[in-house]
Amino acid sequence: MGGPSKIPCYFHESQMEFHPLYEWALGNRIKHPESTKRAESIFKELKRNKDLFELVEPPKIALTAIRDSHSYQLISLYNSASL
Repeated sequence: MGGPSKIPCYFHESQMEFHPLYEWALGNRIKHPESTKRAESIFKELKRNKDLFELVEPPKIALTAIRDSHSYQLISLYNSASL
């Protein structure tokens, strides 16, 4: 038997491009707390601990799978969101 397996961590480099300007909370538009700094620090730690974590690129998901998993209202909201 081999040693313990690594923990798979799904990561795509496009996550570093995530720059939301705002989000909605209880009907109010608020400044979004997320930034690429969070993704960068997580990515750095995952790479630093290669013996524990395996970076895996997530597979593309068919649109039908997304439609099966989420409500029409959520998909419509996502598709119509604008600045």
